[in-house]
Amino acid sequence: MASSNPVYMEMEKGDLPTRLKLLDDEVPFDSPLLVVYATRLYEKFGESALRSLIKFYPSILPSDIIQLCHHHPAEFLAYLDSLVKSRPEDQRSSFLESLLQPESLRLDWLLLAVSLDAPPSTSTMDDEGYPRPHSHLLSWGYSQLILHLIKLPADFITKE
Repeated sequence: MASSNPVYMEMEKGDLPTRLKLLDDEVPFDSPLLVVYATRLYEKFGESALRSLIKFYPSILPSDIIQLCHHHPAEFLAYLDSLVKSRPEDQRSSFLESLLQPESLRLDWLLLAVSLDAPPSTSTMDDEGYPRPHSHLLSWGYSQLILHLIKLPADFITKE
């Protein structure tokens, strides 16, 4: 179906910016083929393609992206971080909250954010598993995303 489409044939040529421009110019944002083309871009260009796909939100949702890169959760996190940062600072928390449907995603995404690009556990915990002094001052790769996720309103059980 998609492979007989002239846009699909053109999408097989060129670098990432050329293909993104073609996608932006030729494919309607409500087309079901948009995710098919996004898949092809991801297969060819990896994480850089994912970060570029934020411009197609809400036609391509985080749930679509997580399906594309389910074997590479770090790439999803990079996409999510870029998507949230694409909004003005004062709108990021409310935007992130709107993405968290169902609410159980909050814990999934938080766990992902604190486990990827984190300081080594030898720097944060002692041999008995207790926090090391001043370990809270270490740099976390997704610290802004982590802060937004923690600050969002939640029920008591989720906050525990």
